[in-house]
Amino acid sequence: MPAARGRDDDMLRITGLDVEARVGRDRVRLLDQVDLAVGRGRCTAVIGESGSGKSTLLKSILRTGGRRVSVSGSIVLAGREIGSLGVKEVTRVRGKQVALVAQNALAALDPFYAVGDQIAYLARRHGGLSKADARVKALDLLREVALADPERNMHALPHELSGGMRQRCVLAMALACEPRLLLADEPTTALDVITQARALALLASIQRSHGMSMVFVTHDIGVAATVADDVVVLHRGKVVESGPVATVLLSPSHPYTQGLVAANRPPAPGERWRTVAQPVAPEPPPNNR
Repeated sequence: MPAARGRDDDMLRITGLDVEARVGRDRVRLLDQVDLAVGRGRCTAVIGESGSGKSTLLKSILRTGGRRVSVSGSIVLAGREIGSLGVKEVTRVRGKQVALVAQNALAALDPFYAVGDQIAYLARRHGGLSKADARVKALDLLREVALADPERNMHALPHELSGGMRQRCVLAMALACEPRLLLADEPTTALDVITQARALALLASIQRSHGMSMVFVTHDIGVAATVADDVVVLHRGKVVESGPVATVLLSPSHPYTQGLVAANRPPAPGERWRTVAQPVAPEPPPNNR
């Protein structure tokens, strides 16, 4: 796979990213020479089946993989190399320059604190706001993400809110420090179809209004086609194909991408659903002799 050609105006440029994990006495390669570029104000979707390395990629950017995980390669954020930063230095980057919208909103929120307090805490810690100003900003953010009755629900505990409402609160937390780059790790997977569509529309609208760049991890090709400008296909920790979303998803060149697309298409009458492992070519007609 040829290296992704970065531009000077890229918000995020990853080159030759290798990630290994220690498992007992062995070392397991999780990502292998991954290249990725995200332009300013653009969204890049990372797709692939479960276990392909999508979430590992986001953890590598944030350096949250743990002590048993080693990361090497270049990670340039807004022109600054962050791949070689120490843990304390990377902590200053999180939230203020790059933020995460997690897949499991209930796990991402502290069950013992009101959602408004959690958003205000981030605004105070990373934004330097006073307690009063932070609470005002928390309320403004909850209004921006269209949380129902934000004046009342900002005092609610996470378990008192629905899944869609919790996801909006997590998005408000990610926006609290006005990051340049938003990392979305399958943020709509646990939502029903109607709530998912609303959440995707909201996320795209907020990305445009804030001028943020975004990396959107998903296994759903339909979601990738909806939100992304570009797409990167991961398979067993390697990038097998990348490019504009229309080019990659409408005319995939790699057999794995072809399998992903075929598995997401409804079968024709009389055909079976295809899996990624099955060939993309049509099945031969049955032998009636």
